[in-house]
Amino acid sequence: ANDKTYFINCQSLSFISSGGNFALPADVGRCCTNLTSMTFPKNLTSIPLRAFDQATGISSWITPNSSDVLTEGGEEGGSGVLDFRNNTGLVEIGRSAFYGNTVTTKLYTAPNLTTLGDMVWSYNTSLTYVDMSVSTSLTTISKSCFQNDPITSIIWPTGNALTTIVDNAFEGNRIENLIIPDSVTTIKGNAFKNGTATKIVRLPASWSDIISNAFSGCTNVNQVYFENPVTGATSRKNLGNTLFGPNVKYALLADTVGVGNAPFKDCTDLRAIFYGRKLANIGAGEQTTFTHYKGGSKDATLYYYAESAADLIDPNSHYWKFKPGSTTTVQEISPTNFNTVIREYDFTTLLS
Repeated sequence: ANDKTYFINCQSLSFISSGGNFALPADVGRCCTNLTSMTFPKNLTSIPLRAFDQATGISSWITPNSSDVLTEGGEEGGSGVLDFRNNTGLVEIGRSAFYGNTVTTKLYTAPNLTTLGDMVWSYNTSLTYVDMSVSTSLTTISKSCFQNDPITSIIWPTGNALTTIVDNAFEGNRIENLIIPDSVTTIKGNAFKNGTATKIVRLPASWSDIISNAFSGCTNVNQVYFENPVTGATSRKNLGNTLFGPNVKYALLADTVGVGNAPFKDCTDLRAIFYGRKLANIGAGEQTTFTHYKGGSKDATLYYYAESAADLIDPNSHYWKFKPGSTTTVQEISPTNFNTVIREYDFTTLLS
């Protein structure tokens, strides 16, 4: 067989069993629309590009466990489950390797996975659950990796390796409470585009760059929470353009922020932004964009962070601090008395 095409578009093929020591070639099962079962080799180290691209009906993924016993669905077991948690040798999955599968419902990635090609699981129209927790060496979620998959639940890689979520990686997801892991520093354009189920976005203190339109089309987001700390931050952080949709009402930007052009421009119901203590360090040119924090026709109240009474320098301004012992509840305080609390906002429950 030609190892560049192999069984491509072989409509009569219903299963592939690769047995023991065997390196999968590119396109091994590409466009084999009647293929329903795939047995992976025991020495699996990589899955090549387009390996099962548009092999839409594979529901039986059989992988070796630690004892070299082949098990359908791996540890999870069962039809529609793709489980690589026991494939310790698997380090790379090529571009479009599983593109277009319609019956895979759950995915568990491999512990030593380091590289994902673009569009690996794009258009997996039944994929709702992704567990990447054991992939502790994975640094990047690739371009369009899970584009247009109806994911409702994701468990991110543990540890600090994951730093970047690339363009369109989770476009069309259905995650309601989107919590970005603590290690992520960069979220690129359209990474979470059209996540219409998303109501809450929580971004970690580690973030440094969020590219324009990263959350475009997430029309039901009504709360944006930028994790603390408010202290100890030395680098400026950058928000891109037009990040969020019309329903965002409250945004907590506790950490250092460099302002792009109008990150909240389309937030027509924006009511309040709680800004971090590094506001004074933002350049004059960037400060002119604060006018764009007025969402549409409704002006948002801009709260300045107060660490002590010395921060209350303008009786006509609005100030906030964290409630003692909390990093999610903020207190509006009197502009003339640091110890006088006017009201509280709890960012764990503030949805309207």
